[in-house]
Amino acid sequence: MRSAVRLTTGALALAGLTLASGCEWSVEVDTVAARIGTIRQSFTEPATTRLQNTYPIAMPVTARIGRIELEPGDRVEKGQPLVAADLEPFELAVEEAEAAIVVLEAQVALKKVDGSEDAFEAVHKQVEASGKQAERAALELKRIKEVYDDGGVSRTELDDAQLRADASEIEFLRQQFTERVFRTRQHLQTQVVIQQLAQAKLRLANARRDLRLAKGVTAPITGVVLARYEQGDTIAPAGTRLLLLGDLSELEAEAEVLSQDALAIQPGSEVSLDPGSARPAILGEVKRIEPAGFTKLSSLGVEQQRVRVIVSLAEVPEGLGVGYRLQARFFTGTREGALVVPRFSVLQAPDRTYYVLGVEDGALVRRPVRIGLRSDLELEVLEGIAAGTRIVKTPDARMDEGQRVKVRGGD
Repeated sequence: MRSAVRLTTGALALAGLTLASGCEWSVEVDTVAARIGTIRQSFTEPATTRLQNTYPIAMPVTARIGRIELEPGDRVEKGQPLVAADLEPFELAVEEAEAAIVVLEAQVALKKVDGSEDAFEAVHKQVEASGKQAERAALELKRIKEVYDDGGVSRTELDDAQLRADASEIEFLRQQFTERVFRTRQHLQTQVVIQQLAQAKLRLANARRDLRLAKGVTAPITGVVLARYEQGDTIAPAGTRLLLLGDLSELEAEAEVLSQDALAIQPGSEVSLDPGSARPAILGEVKRIEPAGFTKLSSLGVEQQRVRVIVSLAEVPEGLGVGYRLQARFFTGTREGALVVPRFSVLQAPDRTYYVLGVEDGALVRRPVRIGLRSDLELEVLEGIAAGTRIVKTPDARMDEGQRVKVRGGD
């Protein structure tokens, strides 16, 4: 027990000597010099590739189609047939409409030469004859009335003359009515045939259009097949989705950017897109910033206001497709001849001001600084230190002014 006490006492004495010396217990730090250089401010967001335009291919008419051999990724040329439809029903419809038109046009022609005009002329002549007969009967009645007044004829002869005049007038009216009915019937019959002819011509136009559409399921662009929805060898109703085509040269990227970051960019701002897998970055620029933002929950469940930003690619690398994930770096500012220090050399005080720690006579010195542009690894210092000033490279937030340190080395 006595030896243990002596050991403890000796250790405390040694510790006291060590603290008194002030060297062995100093914290070792690395320092770095503030330098003049170029700094680029940026932020990163996940992005996804997409196509500026896609071309859905659907059945324009109901038809039986053969098997679709195209697979996603297959290249197609503009005008290339994409699906083979059974054209026989459409060809028969065209032939049927053409035959109906021939028949109806013949009927219209027959209406003009089948004697209808001669028949109408005969009816009209009967009307004229009955009219003249009625005129004569009326004149005869007038003459007999005059003779009757002079006592030259009997009452019976007057009544007979009146009856003949009335009968002639009635026959004239009947003939006029017959003429009108005849003319109306002939007109209606002709109009019916003409209407049927117009309908047949419309059916022919529709049949030819359907035949043309059934033949014309072709590629509208030179590109690739993005998706195949139907394998074919079935009856496909009009509107059935068959394929989706696109031109990979129109590939672009879409990123959802925090609204406060979107304020720092504009159309034309430079963007670097990292595809990963040790492949080189893809150069691009901001093409469009959509005007409407939206709320989205972060992975931590925090509501964020974001804006969709579209990025055009300077060049589409081989193998990049639609819906690929990229890491987009948006550059928001560049300054040459800036005073820069490592990002992790700067600390933030509770009052949200920034400072660095220098070393003078073996002790830390706190130096407030004002920060400008920021990159992932460096910060621009606007004021507070000068070029060449050495500061602690990676200070600990628990370090404070006056603390004894030992400089291990510098860059």
